[in-house]
Amino acid sequence: MKNKGKFSIIIPSHNGMGVLPQCMEALRTQTYKNFEVIVALNLTTDDSEKYLRSLNGLDIKIVREDTIASSYAARNLALASASGDLIAFIDDDCIPLADWLENALKYLRKYDMVAGHIELYRESDHNIWEQLDAKMHVNQRNYSKKGMSAGGNLLIRNSVFLSQGNFPVDIVSGADMLWSRSATEKGFSMIYAPDVRVLHHSKKTFASMWKKRFRIGIGHAQTGTMNVKSFLIKLVSYPFKKGGGSASQTLSIKLSLRERLLFIILAAAYLYGLFRGILFKTGKKRLR
Repeated sequence: MKNKGKFSIIIPSHNGMGVLPQCMEALRTQTYKNFEVIVALNLTTDDSEKYLRSLNGLDIKIVREDTIASSYAARNLALASASGDLIAFIDDDCIPLADWLENALKYLRKYDMVAGHIELYRESDHNIWEQLDAKMHVNQRNYSKKGMSAGGNLLIRNSVFLSQGNFPVDIVSGADMLWSRSATEKGFSMIYAPDVRVLHHSKKTFASMWKKRFRIGIGHAQTGTMNVKSFLIKLVSYPFKKGGGSASQTLSIKLSLRERLLFIILAAAYLYGLFRGILFKTGKKRLR
């Protein structure tokens, strides 16, 4: 029997020593204290496990998924160890605000799922890749209108998982979207909560941005969560708009010529991923 009112915070991590300490320290400051942390290490080779075992003052469980290269497989493994009747998903590079769980609990008394706000955290105002990542990042408000949520800030009642089942593990990116959309189609309720906030580290290099857009393209092809016709229209028009995208409220700068050119290059990474995803849509071949 699950502990009523207890959150099981599930964090998949692959070699996350560079970001896990900030995440853990933010969890220490939560105003709502009835929670456990389950970190699911996915093919991790760095010192993450040693670091986590050295922590005091947090109820931490560590599980290892060393077979499948998938954050979704890691989440599924962590779910099997969850003792709470409420589940909170974040990424290892997320920093939850102090009232994150307290605010989420108010929504979960009425709704089955909460799509929390994800705000890009930038260490520099001058890094072009961080700026572009902010402009191209997820918009939870828009996703929730379609009955979907990113797993970087998704909080649910455990009963939803008992009915819905685990995340699919043969999808490179977007299995959280597919899973949450399936749940809402079955009648589970979802709400977007702007005050259930996490900060998310932005990408800092061209290589990390290329990899991210490529992975998202594959995932969209596998899950069918992208309207390709609509995307192509946006692709043509977006670089020539004056303002930013989903993060325009937090980033007031305009797109420079350089940004527009880089956006087009990153769009090529996405389209390449989309093409690869269509070719391997069955999921029989893993694409990391």
